[in-house]
Amino acid sequence: MTRSALVTALSPPARSRVLRRLRAAWRYSLGQTNLHQGAPVFEIETTTRCNLSCRMCTRQREIPVAQDMDLALYRRLIEESAPFLEMVNLYGLGEPLLDPHIYERIQIAHDLGIATCISTNGMLLDEEARERLLDAGLDWLNVALDGMSPETYEYYRVGGDFHTVVGNLDAFLALKKAQRADVFVTVQMVVLPKNQHEMEAFKAHWGRREGVDVIRIKYDEFGLPGMQ
Repeated sequence: MTRSALVTALSPPARSRVLRRLRAAWRYSLGQTNLHQGAPVFEIETTTRCNLSCRMCTRQREIPVAQDMDLALYRRLIEESAPFLEMVNLYGLGEPLLDPHIYERIQIAHDLGIATCISTNGMLLDEEARERLLDAGLDWLNVALDGMSPETYEYYRVGGDFHTVVGNLDAFLALKKAQRADVFVTVQMVVLPKNQHEMEAFKAHWGRREGVDVIRIKYDEFGLPGMQ
């Protein structure tokens, strides 16, 4: 199949995205700095609230007031950006499952053909949350699980419960399989001094779990206090 035939075979939204990327690449190759299109990916922190006080998180120092993004503002932003927007990451330093409008936000983007991703600590990924995330059309789920034992996990994830998070994640993977849901699941570990000895066990365990698409190993990039 030729390149032009491949583009023609795509659905109209996908074809539009491919053509935009090709035009941007062509302009970039010519040395143009104005690519004449909006950003294909947005990072939107819809809530600054969190249910944990993780040692390695800068939230306590950087966010003096916990608040949620106005839903009408979010809808306007997504709808006005729909002609060029391909994906929106709905997380930052806050816990997205504390956002009372998170499912509606996912649905708004989904209905416009825009992919969505959230990153959660997993404590609130209960039965209702699991069902509503899949019903809303979530495309990517990242679960931050920094250890393979309660002792290491709970040392860094202050306020979290290791068994609760693992149970919630296992249940989500089971639901994904039962519904044959096309949601991409990443299990993430930030490697720190008191959990690095569990890194290989972490990779081995979650690498065997059906429904886990990627195991992400991250390292301290900032040398922040609390990383010990």
